[in-house]
Amino acid sequence: MNIIGHRGSNFNDGENTLRAITKALNDKADGIEVDLRAVENNIIILHDETVNRTTNGNGHYKKFSSKSIRFLRCLNGDKIPLLQEILCLQKPIKELILEFKEPGIAEEVSQILDSHLRFTSGQYKKNIIVSSFNIEITKELSRYPDKWKLAILYKDDFFSAIQRAKFYNAQDVHVPMSDINKHNIKYAHKNKLRVYAFTVNNLKDYELCLACGVDGIFTDNPKYFVQHALAEEQTR
Repeated sequence: MNIIGHRGSNFNDGENTLRAITKALNDKADGIEVDLRAVENNIIILHDETVNRTTNGNGHYKKFSSKSIRFLRCLNGDKIPLLQEILCLQKPIKELILEFKEPGIAEEVSQILDSHLRFTSGQYKKNIIVSSFNIEITKELSRYPDKWKLAILYKDDFFSAIQRAKFYNAQDVHVPMSDINKHNIKYAHKNKLRVYAFTVNNLKDYELCLACGVDGIFTDNPKYFVQHALAEEQTR
């Protein structure tokens, strides 16, 4: 079961920062999930619509210029990173999952990926997977099948999400823990879809995912679950 660092290593190192991402990779996470927004001509890594919770600034992110938003400091002292900076990390990332938080930026993101080809191929190949809770953004992302793999991320209904996955030729479905059970996972696998569960931060949820045959989990604490999985493997 793959272990994905949700916004990096979210527990201790400032979510969606280079330091948090690097820590998750050093802790042997299989992948990283980050959130994409646009400020002027830059794609930044930021979850919320405001910078209040995660930085020393205040206000909606769109009120900042590309330059001024980079002067803010996240809770761990890092700058809000650019997508390019993540692609330039000299760390193998088995899966880089990009959650789009606003419409109209798919083309710009695809161009950034193209311009960093040497970091998305060869030794440091990054398996790019894209998703969004917004159905219109999901439709937009589905138009670039040669650029990335599509995942269906949803808040509505499990079976509706499976139907969307089939319609848009998605390969993955990202499923809330409330929908994790053996019947649902079996149904997704029957439809040739991988299932990644979110967000797994306790052992009970982790064990349920294992028992149900989930393919991967998003967690704020990848180090804990990587170590737990290794310990379990050594005792077999």
